[in-house]
Amino acid sequence: MAAYEAVFILRPDLDEDGVSKVSSQVASVIQTNQGSVSHLEKVGHRRLAYEVKGYTEGIYVILHYEGEPIATRELERFFKISDDVIRHLVVKKESRAKKDAKLKKETKASDPGDAGSEEGNPEPEPGSGEPPAAEPE
Repeated sequence: MAAYEAVFILRPDLDEDGVSKVSSQVASVIQTNQGSVSHLEKVGHRRLAYEVKGYTEGIYVILHYEGEPIATRELERFFKISDDVIRHLVVKKESRAKKDAKLKKETKASDPGDAGSEEGNPEPEPGSGEPPAAEPE
């Protein structure tokens, strides 16, 4: 199973019961499609950067879950047909092993042991008082 993060914005005129109802429907969609909800956070009312479907603010909800791709497809289908959801975004999170491998690769690429130039002339240490070697033309 892959890990996902979904952010969805609900209509600002929904009351607390409406927000809870939509959140439980979202969790139900994931669970009926072999997924599991790990975290659901209701962020609250926020102003939108631009008008979306006639609204200038919305209720933000962040959802972390694990599931198969079918769960994500069904979740996006639910977001599209729900009148209460005005905007949504679902992102697949990188696995921990991939993050560690990427970090190792970046660290290795910026290894200070490779401080020499391509022609084999080492660069002088900053503040050593030696001017850099002139390159032959």
